[in-house]
Amino acid sequence: WPRKRETQSKPSKTKRVRNASRRLAYKAKKLKELADSVKSSGKVVNLTNISLSDGAYAVLSRGVGFVPVSDRFDSLELRKDLQICMVRVNGAAVGIESATNTELVTDDSSGFGCNIIPKNLTNHQPVIRGTVCKDKVVSSVFDEVRSFGEQFSPGAKPRENLTKLERDGLSELRLLVQEKRICVCRADKGGMIVILPPEQVRRMVQEHLEKSTNYQMIGKDDPLTSTGSVATKYFEGWKVAIRNGYMPAYHGKKVIGLNYDGIKDKFTKSTLDLYKPGTPYFYVLPKVHKFKDLSLLIPGVEMPSRLVTALNQGLTVRGDKYIATNFLGPLASDFCMDRVKDTTDFLQRIDRFSDEHS
Repeated sequence: WPRKRETQSKPSKTKRVRNASRRLAYKAKKLKELADSVKSSGKVVNLTNISLSDGAYAVLSRGVGFVPVSDRFDSLELRKDLQICMVRVNGAAVGIESATNTELVTDDSSGFGCNIIPKNLTNHQPVIRGTVCKDKVVSSVFDEVRSFGEQFSPGAKPRENLTKLERDGLSELRLLVQEKRICVCRADKGGMIVILPPEQVRRMVQEHLEKSTNYQMIGKDDPLTSTGSVATKYFEGWKVAIRNGYMPAYHGKKVIGLNYDGIKDKFTKSTLDLYKPGTPYFYVLPKVHKFKDLSLLIPGVEMPSRLVTALNQGLTVRGDKYIATNFLGPLASDFCMDRVKDTTDFLQRIDRFSDEHS
């Protein structure tokens, strides 16, 4: 018996191919069962006339927070991410040095210029090439991060969290979204995922904007940029507050980059990318929970929705956070003693109430 394994012949090529085909057929069967379960339970609702593969349904069933992991480590992407991070750190440091009138140096060999960062990797414009901070702490951090990016390698090979069929489904979804044939949305409640035609999403947004009195058209010639009339009025309000002493001048400088010279009574606007606004946008959350019968969810159905205004890249986002933190937050804490902050605070209050009356 010790030589039994040595005398056994290896399976033939035909048998190996047959076994591989059986494994693929088994995986496809399990994937189809998962896709059918997702569709029947309403976890993923397809309201388009485009049929999706089982792999696409399997990927969507993992939820909007799912992050695919590849088994290949991309060192170039790591270095780009580190570079973008250090460019932002350098931009903030340059702004501080400019405020203290510290001499800046221009060095094209810094290693963290904007020359190798493609513009499509970030929503912000690249930092001016060659403007490098002289601070020794920042320079040492630059050296450490550069060395880390060049020498780092993963200890073990990353394990993929998608099968071959699921990767094909993910590629299918990406292609359909890039071609603007589908729009993947998160439902208003319940965590469901809804697939809608892009034209229907645009129509839903347009209906909300036309029916509501909370929105005003400003025209294409007057966008929400740092030089438009909306921005001009916004900065004028800050100037009045600083001139009248409602807030310190350095708050305007750190929050929105508005520098004030009290002797000359003159304001100048910082040109750092840190203070440049992005583009606010709208998106809708379909109210699938309004349909008690899931069989009514068919392509072409009129879907009620909730309009959300995303201002996290808007013109006033830095000022909004400043006002909420320094004025509205303390005011709410002083006058609303029973204010519930979030779900965790609510659960803690329920526990305290139960302990006191037990």
